[in-house]
Amino acid sequence: MTESTASRLAAEWRGNPRLRLGAWLILGIVLLYGYLVLVDTRAAWRASLAQEVERVAKVRSLVGQEIWLERAETAAAARRALEQEIPAARTPGLAQAAAQARLRELTTPLGTGITLDVAGASPMPGRDGWVQVPATVSAPTVPLQRALQWVQAVESQPQLIVFDSLMLDNRDPARLSATLRAFYRIEAEPDADGTP
Repeated sequence: MTESTASRLAAEWRGNPRLRLGAWLILGIVLLYGYLVLVDTRAAWRASLAQEVERVAKVRSLVGQEIWLERAETAAAARRALEQEIPAARTPGLAQAAAQARLRELTTPLGTGITLDVAGASPMPGRDGWVQVPATVSAPTVPLQRALQWVQAVESQPQLIVFDSLMLDNRDPARLSATLRAFYRIEAEPDADGTP
C-alpha cells in the first residue's frame, strides 16, 4: 500500500506541472521567510551588541575617575554624621520613653493645649538594630512666631527627628499639626564581663 501511494504521488508529481509549481512556490516562500527571520535576528543581535559596547565604554570611562573615591569618602562621612545623630537605647520601650520625654521637652514652649501622642517603637526597614518612634503633635491655637520657632528647634536639635507631615495655618494664632519620627539604635546593656 505504501509503495502504491508513493508511486501514485510520483506519477502525479511528474504529470502535474501546477503541483510542481505550487510546491516550488511554497518552498520559496518558506526559504524567504527563514531568510527574513535570520536578517531580523542578526539586526537585533547587532543592536544589543552596540548597546553593550556603549555601556562598557561608559563604565571604562568612569573607572579612571578619582572623583568616585572622593564621593565615596564624602558619603561615608555623611553617613557617620547621620549615625551620630541617632541616640542609643537598650530596648524599644526605652526608645519610646526617651522619644516621648524629648518631644515633651521640645513642645513645652508651645504652651498649653498641646496634644502629644507617641506610638510604640517599630523596627526600621533595612536597618537591623534601629527603631523608629512615630509621634503626632497638635496645637489648636499657638502664636505663629512660636510655632515657627518650634519647627526650627525640632530641625536644629542634635537628635535625628524628622517631620513626616507638617500643617501650619498662616494666621495668628495658628493651628499646628505635625507627624514626626524619632530614630534610635537598640544596644544591649553590657554584662558584668563587658560583653553586650
